Amino acid sequence: PPALRDRLVRPHDPAGVGMTGTASTHLMPPLPADIVPDPVPEGLRITRPGVWEMDAAEYHDPAVTGDWFSNSDAKKLLATCPAQFDYDRRHGVRKITDAFDFGHVWHAVILGKGEAYQVFEPKKLDGRTKDGREQKLEVDACRAAGITPIYGDQFALSEAMAEAVKADPVPHALLTAPGRQEVCLFWREVIKVTDPKNRLYGQHVTVQRRAMVDHLPDMPEDPNALVTLVDGKTADEVKPDDNLRKKIYDYGYHRQADTYAAGVEALFNRDAEVVFVMQSKKPPHLIVPVDLDTPARLIAAAENQQAMELWAECVATGEWPGYVKGIATSGVPAWIERMYEDEMVIS
Repeated sequence: PPALRDRLVRPHDPAGVGMTGTASTHLMPPLPADIVPDPVPEGLRITRPGVWEMDAAEYHDPAVTGDWFSNSDAKKLLATCPAQFDYDRRHGVRKITDAFDFGHVWHAVILGKGEAYQVFEPKKLDGRTKDGREQKLEVDACRAAGITPIYGDQFALSEAMAEAVKADPVPHALLTAPGRQEVCLFWREVIKVTDPKNRLYGQHVTVQRRAMVDHLPDMPEDPNALVTLVDGKTADEVKPDDNLRKKIYDYGYHRQADTYAAGVEALFNRDAEVVFVMQSKKPPHLIVPVDLDTPARLIAAAENQQAMELWAECVATGEWPGYVKGIATSGVPAWIERMYEDEMVIS
């Protein structure tokens, strides 16, 4: 593949007007004086901050992105433990489902840019049949080649959803505003470790962070103007109620928004917000653009801080511990305990 030095997107012009011009390795975002960027090697590996063009396979490849910490990394690290996270990262373990495939293709259709895909007509076949087994072999070969498989009926659904986006002026304007689609932000951030149990407690450490943004707008001429990034999401239901709030938290969208905003602040010295364009898979494919409220943003900042501190400790020490040291105490579910408490079996 071409060297990454040929894929660097110019973050801003000398006048600070916006993201214009061609690829350049010379115009870099401003960095703190005590942080000196590493030289960019000829090979395919990120070694310094910037806004880069790469595909999803490269972005998720540790050989390319090394120790640059992403929102997906934070989600996995907080949901499991360092040992499991490190194993999955080094062995390229990624969750693959038809729903994930659909989301990737939906992004490509909506944005006009993204992962390569191949359509298998007319739909997913029964794997117990001869045709179904043959289709599965073709799908597996497609995935092994780095191409996302999508079945005909699901691809038709993504096209119908794209038409609904075009017909809705608010999300359409958000996604088509001048800017770049599917770009990757890489930046360095200095944090103070605040967890007393962390072996780096009280120290200031540098965390290398990254994010792949669906739509990064051109920087406004006004340096004080808020920058609005856009990220697309699909769901079975997008009604703005408590179920949507639960979805935002369970999938870590709040941490994702905080990560994107941190990247824009570090690379462009601008304040940013993230609007999630959430679209229903059910006809008529209603769309709800969502901007997160203040409590969600504060919670996200706290959780991202926790994840970065844990990551920094593991990277610094080279140790990736499991869930517990020694023997864990466990028992039966709380509702079982309450049932037997009512029956006076335990007290």
